[in-house]
Amino acid sequence: MNTTFFNILYFVLPLVTAVLVMKFIFKLNINILLPSAIMLILFVIATICSPFTSQKFETELFVIFCVLQLLALTGGILLMSKQEILWKQFFISLPFQLFYWLQLFYYGGLQFTHKF
Repeated sequence: MNTTFFNILYFVLPLVTAVLVMKFIFKLNINILLPSAIMLILFVIATICSPFTSQKFETELFVIFCVLQLLALTGGILLMSKQEILWKQFFISLPFQLFYWLQLFYYGGLQFTHKF
């Protein structure tokens, strides 16, 4: 349980830092980070549920995790588009968010399929 807490904390801290920097330093709308927040919530759920999954079906679990992450990412972007944000700001933040999303995909998939 202690390892799980630190794994989750490892991904929560960068998002919290990004929210604080965007809100207080750059004075931007933090709704830009909505897709990242939704993917983080799904990552936390997958991390908590991973001890209850079977180790025999690693490939199927990884496919399920990736499909759920892609659906969460698409849903997050659609929800974000309903907010009053400037798309220019979103595209400026996109390179930083892409790196975060790739980390969530990679480490979340490894952890959910018991390879980590």
